[in-house]
Amino acid sequence: MYLPYHYNKEVQELGLSIVHYVRTKDNISDLLTKAVKVAEFKALVNALTGHDVSLINRLIAEAWVQIRSSM
Repeated sequence: MYLPYHYNKEVQELGLSIVHYVRTKDNISDLLTKAVKVAEFKALVNALTGHDVSLINRLIAEAWVQIRSSM
């Protein structure tokens, strides 16, 4: 098996990382991994290019809440 796969699995099992759910309408990576509708593209492209960081700030804040609650 490919070594980086095992590394990520072990890090997750040790609790050194956390998996955070991101709604489809907020998932910036969708722009790079699949065809999206024009409305979704317009809503996410500014966050991807760094012109609008409000979505990124909100996602980071939500992740911190999840991290704190898991401690």
